[in-house]
Amino acid sequence: MSTFKDFLIGKEDKFYSLASDLVAESEFELEAVTKCIELARDMNLLCVLGGAESISNNVSEAWYDANFEHIPV
Repeated sequence: MSTFKDFLIGKEDKFYSLASDLVAESEFELEAVTKCIELARDMNLLCVLGGAESISNNVSEAWYDANFEHIPV
């Protein structure tokens, strides 16, 4: 079981790395969300990561953090 767990953790880590790059290069929030959900589907991780809604929420938050952290509140 630990071999499978290690495999899954490695796959999730790769997704997060690729998703981070997609978020950083996306000009618009919706673009980032769409690309990351597609990536999760392509990697067969959509259900493992909590579904499209969960990914959408996390990516939206990450996109706003990446693009608006330099703006004072």
